[in-house]
Amino acid sequence: MVKEVHKLAESKGLSPETVLDIHLLHAQANGNKVLYTTDLHSADKYSTEKSGKETKDEIILVTSKFEKGLKGIPVNYSNKDMKRPIPQGYIVPSIWNDEKIDEMSWFALDNVEELSKSDLEALNIPELLAGRPNRKQI
Repeated sequence: MVKEVHKLAESKGLSPETVLDIHLLHAQANGNKVLYTTDLHSADKYSTEKSGKETKDEIILVTSKFEKGLKGIPVNYSNKDMKRPIPQGYIVPSIWNDEKIDEMSWFALDNVEELSKSDLEALNIPELLAGRPNRKQI
């Protein structure tokens, strides 16, 4: 299974923990779906058309101290160069409605669920992210 880890940062003055909680609550209220946006140009790394690599089976979002996390299955993705249409039923949490999504990377995540402490420990995320500030493919 191929996974990509994103370490969340502050957004709109909210802590990474609050950003994660908002994504979890949004997914729970929307059929376990969420549109995760990032200013990292990560969707080009995800793209099989560009990289020829296997697509990701899971996107994992973690807090800055790796104490909380969530995982979701990416059903589609884009970046500012691709400009793909967002799949129907996938929206960002309302606090980010003002984002210019066409200028960002995004992942439409399905089956979003919270990761337990033991899940996070088993992934050994701090080691995986060593040398890469916000994301790592595992």
